[in-house]
Amino acid sequence: MSNNLSLPQVAPNQNQKEVTINDQAFALDAAITEVLQVDLSSGSQILTNAEFTRHFLFVGAGQTAAATLIVPAIKRFFAVQNAGDFDLSISVGSSSFTVVSGTCSLLYNTGMDLIKIG
Repeated sequence: MSNNLSLPQVAPNQNQKEVTINDQAFALDAAITEVLQVDLSSGSQILTNAEFTRHFLFVGAGQTAAATLIVPAIKRFFAVQNAGDFDLSISVGSSSFTVVSGTCSLLYNTGMDLIKIG
């Protein structure tokens, strides 16, 4: 079993297990429902592990030219909406995928490559 989302784990003999379990539930909920607005007005952005694992949809906007959103090498499904006026390249390692202006793409990050799902 993997822990790609870096969920907190219950330790043996841990007191207040419900706190850790609730934290897991909140993190899972965020990973499949939350939206992160990414300001690209200053150019390309690099998402942190926490930003990438605690959001599902990333909305890029504000770019004044083609920009790149660099995501961590963490396995997961995610979506990117390009609300800006220029192309938005999504990159992990040496793999990249372009989301054109005004569109949204569903992607899978294998940890090394990006695969377009829809």
